[in-house]
Amino acid sequence: MPIEAEFKAHVHDPGRVRDWLRERATEEVSTYHDVYFDQPDRSLTRSGRELRVRVIESETDTRAVLTYKAPAVDAAGRRLDTADADGRSGRQGSDD
Repeated sequence: MPIEAEFKAHVHDPGRVRDWLRERATEEVSTYHDVYFDQPDRSLTRSGRELRVRVIESETDTRAVLTYKAPAVDAAGRRLDTADADGRSGRQGSDD
């Protein structure tokens, strides 16, 4: 399975971002159901790691994905700075 790269940004005006995206791509509405797993001492979460099962339901499909995420870093091993999708100032790290 290929390793993915992703961009995340905080969105303060979802309607504006959706309108902008709809002008450029076809929309698919999906519902995500996530179940997270961790050790009793929450060592995965504390170390920036994540283990989850995600069930994704759309009008035409239901699928499940098992995901393990290591701590967020760039190619040089540094955390990434991101800007908000609607133009507000950036911040370090990423949230799901």
